[in-house]
Amino acid sequence: MQVGAFRIQQRKLDLLAYEGFTASDRGDGAAVEAALEVMTRGWQRSGHARVPVTAPIDWRQCDGHRSWAFHLHNWEFLGPVLGSYQETGEKRFLDFAVHVACDWAQRHAGRDDVSDFAWYDMAAGLRAYRLGYLLDVIARDEAYGDDVVQCLLQAVHAHLSYLADDRHFAAHSNHGFYQATGQLALSRRFPHLEAARAGERQARERLTALLRAQFTEEGVHREHSPDYHRMVLETVAGLMEAGLLEGDDARALRARAEAALAWMIAPDRRLVPIGDSDRRLMGSSHLRRLGATDPFLGFVLSSGTEGQPAAERAKAFPGSGYVFFRSTGGASRDEAYLAQNAAFHSRTHKHADHLAFVWHDRGTEILADAGRYDYVGRTTPGTPLHDDGFWYDDPKRVYVESTRAHNTIQIDGRNHARKGVKPFGSAIESVGECGDLLFTSSHVRHGSIRHARTLVLDPGRWLLVHDWLWDNEKRAHDFLQRFLVAPETLVQDVGDGFGMKLATGDVVLVTPLLVCGRTDVVSGVESPELLGWVSREERELHAAATFAFEQAGVTHAQFATLFHFDAAPEVDRVFGRADPSGRRARFRWVAQGRRTTVSLERPADRPLSVTAESEATGSETSPGR
Repeated sequence: MQVGAFRIQQRKLDLLAYEGFTASDRGDGAAVEAALEVMTRGWQRSGHARVPVTAPIDWRQCDGHRSWAFHLHNWEFLGPVLGSYQETGEKRFLDFAVHVACDWAQRHAGRDDVSDFAWYDMAAGLRAYRLGYLLDVIARDEAYGDDVVQCLLQAVHAHLSYLADDRHFAAHSNHGFYQATGQLALSRRFPHLEAARAGERQARERLTALLRAQFTEEGVHREHSPDYHRMVLETVAGLMEAGLLEGDDARALRARAEAALAWMIAPDRRLVPIGDSDRRLMGSSHLRRLGATDPFLGFVLSSGTEGQPAAERAKAFPGSGYVFFRSTGGASRDEAYLAQNAAFHSRTHKHADHLAFVWHDRGTEILADAGRYDYVGRTTPGTPLHDDGFWYDDPKRVYVESTRAHNTIQIDGRNHARKGVKPFGSAIESVGECGDLLFTSSHVRHGSIRHARTLVLDPGRWLLVHDWLWDNEKRAHDFLQRFLVAPETLVQDVGDGFGMKLATGDVVLVTPLLVCGRTDVVSGVESPELLGWVSREERELHAAATFAFEQAGVTHAQFATLFHFDAAPEVDRVFGRADPSGRRARFRWVAQGRRTTVSLERPADRPLSVTAESEATGSETSPGR
């Protein structure tokens, strides 16, 4: 179609609003400030230097860093610029964006790449809806000549062709979701183009299939990451707001995903950094972007000014592989909070962290997760790292993915297998309550080795971690029960265990209840391998204490570790006994004049049950549910 005819056809259609699919697509007052900073000072992402993005642009300037280059080529920096134009109508924002788009198109629209990331799958999808909006706007505006419209029209055809090609479609991950999202938004703007009509049909079919595949029936995103769950949910909300996603199924999925997200936010209002998640602060801006209707999510994101707290303290997603405990239903920043990750659906964003967990209590993070760091470097097929399941070879990225960077069991110094093994989906077996106590049991296999884990939490008082391991082939192994502590916490040796002084001033004594050895406390170790670090922001590491209990050269092992508040200088007396089968165990301790006994029973045909006795509470027994 000739440019003149295209412009005539486009002017017959209503101009559709700019889609808000990502956090950068803001159209509020903050967006104007962000847009002006991009236009005058350049673009800066967390952890990276500021770079110029005024045409002509060096589109290779970020190629040394995969994540950075990806965001440059998806035009993330144009998000607030286009949002500001949508909000204000000021031509300075539109002019800047058009110059950037034409600069990119003149070098890449023919797909004669000057950068490896110009036609990266997800970048093309995210760029597509921004490109479509720009062409839609300028095609109606006589201030922009036919040559400018022709430049962007060629770029649109290139994107329609690329996105339609199944060889480029990443159906296995969220990349495909964003490809389909961009393809749909771009295509629906230009119904008089044959390729766009075909693209819209294809995109709708892809989107329906992807949402069904990428979310569990419980509404949890399958990529092992609360932050990717949040990101995709925000885009689902944007699709629905733009009228691109409709129907009862979509609304039901959105509702389930909102409900799940609420449990992924810790008492400090930060996303729990499981898998490839940053410790992102969540608040009212996310509430607006999500348009959330779930009352608990509204309560959490508004700091209690909207919505209502959760009606329950324990929330299991047994089909998805997550368990969450909150002692007050989200009504207090000082509440106890525990999140366990027992999911393995694919290699996508999956760390070597089977059955790992994080723990907050008395207003602070206590046991942490190493976080995401960044996507830096690429492993070469056939190398040891690649065969061990790592996509990236930067040592800091390798560390945060590794088993030693999580609160879980490490076997023979190796990482949990993620390549060449069948994903187990969810390892959650049961969740229950016993008086004030909350507990969960999970079970996973590492080849011939079985690992069962039980967590029992008495909020504000203690946490018990029981691990049972057994090699069915009777081979000897070295087992470590490792813990990673929040960076603000001071840890020192105390007797057979450790003492932890928290940022709040509270003291937690860490005591083994079964016979085992222990490692030294280390923090911020760089050689021979990284150990004792936490990544809280992109491309940053903070030294954090880590320690472990150990049993070496054994075919089976059990660990029972007690984290007890206010037990300084030591727990007075401890007792532990566990059946070799791991089906029965009994633990007793006396601390500050309070005698506590906890019994665990895991019959072969029934879920775990916990019996707790103490001078203050009497005795109760409750099965898991």
